[in-house]
Amino acid sequence: MWLEQMPGYSLPTLAVWPQPWYEAGIWQMYDLKLRKDGSLKWYKAFVELETKHVKSEVYDSYELAVEAAIKRNTVLSEELANLDLSISEKESLLLKIEKDVTRQSNAARLTVSGSFLIGVTWCFI
Repeated sequence: MWLEQMPGYSLPTLAVWPQPWYEAGIWQMYDLKLRKDGSLKWYKAFVELETKHVKSEVYDSYELAVEAAIKRNTVLSEELANLDLSISEKESLLLKIEKDVTRQSNAARLTVSGSFLIGVTWCFI
């Protein structure tokens, strides 16, 4: 499939966070996207190959996936600033984004054991 055929492709991505892919034993990145009705929804993240086809964006470890997510979220924070919304709407949306990402990171903590998870937080700059 092509990237533009993937669900939620045309919607703005406001944050990312990995979720476990239990069957494969790896971590798949998910995009938190703003839907046309104003709600937020998680969609699987994909990367485009040289052939213009797509594959799931996956990582071998939670630690690598979190590192990638934090880097991308720093860049994606600009997406929220560029949306045509009032300041109060942006602040409300920011709180919802933080809540959703925190929920995802807490769920991952239940999945993975290891001391590196202590103190892992998501920050939206």
